[in-house]
Amino acid sequence: MLDRFQAEAALSPQDAEQLIVSVLRASGHNVTESGFVGGDARVDCYFDTEIDFKKSRIAVEIKYLRRPVQRQSVEQALQIAVRGNFDRAWVVSRSGFSDEALNHADGIGAGIVDLFGPDDLRNWIAKHAQHERPELSAASIIRKAMHNLALQLAASPDDLKLVEWRDLERILREVFEGFGFSTRLTRPGKDGGLDLELTAKIDGRNKIFLVEVKHWAEQKPGASHLTKLIRISVEREADGAVLLSSSGFTRTISSGLLALGPPIHLGDGDKIISLCKTYYRLSTGYWLEEPLPDMLYSGTRLIQR
Repeated sequence: MLDRFQAEAALSPQDAEQLIVSVLRASGHNVTESGFVGGDARVDCYFDTEIDFKKSRIAVEIKYLRRPVQRQSVEQALQIAVRGNFDRAWVVSRSGFSDEALNHADGIGAGIVDLFGPDDLRNWIAKHAQHERPELSAASIIRKAMHNLALQLAASPDDLKLVEWRDLERILREVFEGFGFSTRLTRPGKDGGLDLELTAKIDGRNKIFLVEVKHWAEQKPGASHLTKLIRISVEREADGAVLLSSSGFTRTISSGLLALGPPIHLGDGDKIISLCKTYYRLSTGYWLEEPLPDMLYSGTRLIQR
């Protein structure tokens, strides 16, 4: 049905709307057809669903034309969400969105207006098709909490200062797994210079990336912390490493570096928040996935040796 919505040349407005409703219903969602062509409602359709164990009512505007959706349609969806009895609004377009529309939706804030092309909708359905709730364990409850905290940081970056250091490591584990990495969270104090080990199959082989996280209120990591990460990266034969620090870095952090080793990147508090925002967008299907190294390194500073 999504293939038809995406590619059928002679698709009518009614057919486009019915296809999207059918896709959502096939995924287990109870959809109300409130404003199809010829109707008097202000939204094409809406449905109630549960996202992260929270009830949400989502308004859906469906665009079938063979041109990118413009900023005006995003603003209209925002007004529907604000004035109607909706928790968020979607704009579903088979022809993508203009840069201005994407930037406007991004500026509105997380979880208010989402823009979906056919591939975005496929991603969202894969993650949010309605299933019976599984039996919960302590581990799954903790990981769900970290997932929710990552979404909270994406929406309210100032809350980063309220997060404990060990919880930030767990939050970032959920973020990197959401990107597509396999992760290993080290035990506190057991792997000095290493908090997370990420693995992914890239260009036909398994690659390893190491992440060290510093979440200090007053201190800033310096040369000794960077040197330790470089050494463990060499020992593990890692393909790259990132040192993340919510408080930034000392000016002398790059002094006395080892001559050899994989590329090392530095990311500050803004990078941590950027990771959470990317995780939010991927979890809603709002963005198509980028290459994993790009998502890991984007917005960081490469240390030259």
